[in-house]
Order: sequence, then C-alpha cells, then structure tokens
Amino acid sequence: FTVAFFSVAFATLAGTVLGLAAAWLGRRWDGLVMRVMDVLLAFPAILLALLIVTVAGPGTWTSVVAIGIVYTPIFTRVVRGPALSLKTREFVDAARTFGSSSSYIVTRHLLLNLVAPLTVQVTLALAWALLTEAGLSFLGLGTQPPAASLGLMLS
Repeated sequence: FTVAFFSVAFATLAGTVLGLAAAWLGRRWDGLVMRVMDVLLAFPAILLALLIVTVAGPGTWTSVVAIGIVYTPIFTRVVRGPALSLKTREFVDAARTFGSSSSYIVTRHLLLNLVAPLTVQVTLALAWALLTEAGLSFLGLGTQPPAASLGLMLS
C-alpha cells in the first residue's frame, strides 16, 4: 500500500501542476504538455512501468517513480479539462479585475474547484497503482524481499 500511496501522491502533484500550467498558460505550453501526455498514454500502464523499472533497476522507490510517471497523464487530463473551462468563468475575470496575481487565481480559484474530480481520480488511481505494483513485484521488478508486497506474496 505504501508504494501505491506515494506513487499516486507523486502522480497527483505532477499531474495537477502540469494540467494547471497547460490550462493557464495555453497555446504552446498546452500543446507541448498534452502531446507528451498523449505519448505516455499511448503505452499500456504496466508496459511503461516495466520499461522504466527495467531501465532504472528494481526497488521500492523505483516502482514509486515508475508508477507515478505512468499515472501522471491521467491526472494532467483530469485537471486540464475543467481548468480550461474554469479560467473563462466570471469569478476568474472578477479576480483579475481586482488585481489578483496569476498564482493567486490558479491556487485559490482554479485549484479549489478541482478538488472533487481530483478526489475521485485519486481513489481510482490508488486501486490501479496497487495492482500495478503487485504486477511489478510478481515479476521481481518491484518491491524486493524481505519487504512485504501483494505481488511477492502471490509469487
């Protein structure tokens, strides 16, 4: 569970930052970030995680980073879509009119309105990350003995 928790925390943080940046900065940054996310989404999660762990070497923290990278595009898309819609709303225009900085608007107005979809996505991603970590450990590329892991218990 520790690997799943930390990998989802990593993916949530990275995906939220990338999604908000893509939505707020727009045009070139949005295109660049979303094309990179499209490339990452083109590969099945377990295969991309296997590739990363094979290159970096087996271990608990390698699994955390690999699973975090694999699930970052999902969070980026979950954040970017609503953020694009929210940035055109009247309360954002009102905040700009009152002289609020971009960082204030992004953190206080956009991010707070994204809590509900992020909560749902975190819940789903925890289950997926747990299964991905179990698969990596079952193949001997995740958590190494003597640490406990679902994949190690099954193998």
